[in-house]
Amino acid sequence: MHSRSFISRYSFTTAIPLLAAIGGCVPSVWNGRIEQWGSMQAALRDGQTQGRVSLSHAITRPHAYGVGALEGLTGEVVILDSQCWVAQPDDRGAVGVAREPGELRATLLAVAYVPAWSVAPIPRDVGPYALDDCVRDLAVQHGLDPSRPFPFVIEGEFTALHAHVINGECPTRGNAGGDHRPYRLDRESASGTLVGIYAENSAGNLTHHDSRAHVHIIMSGDSPVAAHVEQAGLKAGAILRVPKRQND
Repeated sequence: MHSRSFISRYSFTTAIPLLAAIGGCVPSVWNGRIEQWGSMQAALRDGQTQGRVSLSHAITRPHAYGVGALEGLTGEVVILDSQCWVAQPDDRGAVGVAREPGELRATLLAVAYVPAWSVAPIPRDVGPYALDDCVRDLAVQHGLDPSRPFPFVIEGEFTALHAHVINGECPTRGNAGGDHRPYRLDRESASGTLVGIYAENSAGNLTHHDSRAHVHIIMSGDSPVAAHVEQAGLKAGAILRVPKRQND
């Protein structure tokens, strides 16, 4: 079996001067929109896993933040401030080798372009089953309407982390095994960055049926790993970022 394992990080810093050169302007606050290609139901239930957007296209604009899955459900995508991290498992159950971003397409991708954030420190430990509530409550405190999808970023220490890198089949729909065995990431404690889309009443579209948020992690360390988060708790002192409002 040919190895197709990789985790890669790309920075497209030329996009901002290019926009300036052609007279474009970067907005000062988020426009309230989530740009979406594909859906959870289409990709994970209906088997419609064709490539819908190139990753290089999704991050040509500055301040892109997003989550998604590669075409064929062959890996996970995390976009953090227009830097793209992509992870795929190989036949050894590992992640590794980089590719050029222009070759990569997503079957599912949700992206927001957020130039400014409000910062909310997490005052106390948050259990793994309370993450959605924590994000919702702090977003409301910062003036966001939780009935409308919004992106968020959390930096800090995490507990009871369970995550995976998809490998051709959704591992949450039964026990994917054999050639479709996912890469599993289970840690009692970890540090890094969560990137997520909070979306109430979006099960099957932006989120799994048992969650109000679609969350991925970039776990820091000597060999960083990107993955889809199934559950994660937060240690006190973590920093939540939600989009800054127009009147902030």
